[in-house]
Amino acid sequence: MKELLFLVLVTSCFWGYSQKADYGYLTQKSSYQKYLSKSGDILNVADTLMIGIPSSDLGFMYISQGGYGVNNELSHKKVIINKLRTYGKKSQGFKMYVHFKGYGLAPVVIDYETALETGEI
Repeated sequence: MKELLFLVLVTSCFWGYSQKADYGYLTQKSSYQKYLSKSGDILNVADTLMIGIPSSDLGFMYISQGGYGVNNELSHKKVIINKLRTYGKKSQGFKMYVHFKGYGLAPVVIDYETALETGEI
């Protein structure tokens, strides 16, 4: 009986943490190790992304740090993904965000699908 209880306890710990997320099937706020994007690309933690050009004269609209769009100096830089995380609400849906180390305490966050569509990454 104790062994069964232990087994149930151990397996329930893994239900809250998922390894892979697929576009169109994001249903909760969580962290992931892999992401299958709308275009079929697979992103992994520790992969490198190339930052593109800003979609606005004011800077990047879908790449932000501390709630503010980052400026143009990030253009054409390579960054390493250190977290893949979904944010959102059930009523509005969830989006995948890519985190990487910024130029201060706050991480830089990319709204991945929108930034990809606009050429920011």
